[in-house]
Amino acid sequence: MSQSDPLPHLKPLIDADLLAERIAELAAQIEGDIQQQGLDAVLAIALKGGFLFGADLLRALSAPLPVVFVMDRPDAQDEADLALCNSDPDLIVGRDVILVDALLDSGGSAKRLLSGLRRYQPHSVRLAVLLHKTVDRAEPLPVSYLGFETPDLRLVGYGLDEDQRYRGLDAIHAWHCGDNTPC
Repeated sequence: MSQSDPLPHLKPLIDADLLAERIAELAAQIEGDIQQQGLDAVLAIALKGGFLFGADLLRALSAPLPVVFVMDRPDAQDEADLALCNSDPDLIVGRDVILVDALLDSGGSAKRLLSGLRRYQPHSVRLAVLLHKTVDRAEPLPVSYLGFETPDLRLVGYGLDEDQRYRGLDAIHAWHCGDNTPC
C-alpha cells in the first residue's frame, strides 16, 4: 500500500457529511410521522451492520425513543426466528416498530427480521434502511425511510464490513478490484 492511499481497493461512494445530512432528514421524517400519525415508536436496530446508522439516527431524533437490538439468524429452523439481543420484548408489544438496518440487498435478512418482530405483536412494523441496492427481488419489501439508492456493489464502511473489517470507516465505500473496477 502506498502512503498516499492507505485503502487503494476502496473507492468513496457516500461521504460522512452527506451521510449526516441524510440521517438528519430521515430523523425529521420519522418525527413528522410520530407527530402526525400518533406513533408509539420504538427503534429495532439490526446488528451488526445497522449499529452506526441506528446510533446516529437515534441521536438525530429529538424524541427519546426506546431501542431494542435484533440480529438475524439465517440458520434458524423458523424463518421468523430472530435474536433479541439483551432487549425486552415487552418494548415491542403493541408499539410501532421501526426496523433500522444499514443495507437492503437481497432482502432475505430484512424479511426474516420483520417476520420475527411481528411475532411480538407490534401495532405496526416499518423499515428504515440507509442503503437500498437496486437489485431485482423475488418479493419487494416496502421501505418507509430510505437513505440512498446504491448500485449492486460490495459496500463497506459505516457499519458494513468485508470479512469483519472496515466497519469503523465514517463513509460508505465501494470495494474495487486491482484494475479499479467494481468487484
